[in-house]
Amino acid sequence: MTLDIERLDPSAPGPRFDGAYELVQVLGAELDPDMDRDTVESFRNKLIGNETFEKITLVGSDGDDVVGLARVWLFDIEGNRDLAE
Repeated sequence: MTLDIERLDPSAPGPRFDGAYELVQVLGAELDPDMDRDTVESFRNKLIGNETFEKITLVGSDGDDVVGLARVWLFDIEGNRDLAE
């Protein structure tokens, strides 16, 4: 298996965004079968940063299949600029 990793642009529709959305929904349902699924727009909004957090989303794919997702929040708050989550 060859794993390709790329930064996801949450504002750009396409197969990588769709695959990331489906992966998060499947994993969430495994953790909590009673969980309400995010809407596509709700998921997109969770990935978009703001003046306080830069949000970076990376997707790992094997061909056309998204098989991994990493989200990093970089803080832009005085005293916390050296932190990430």
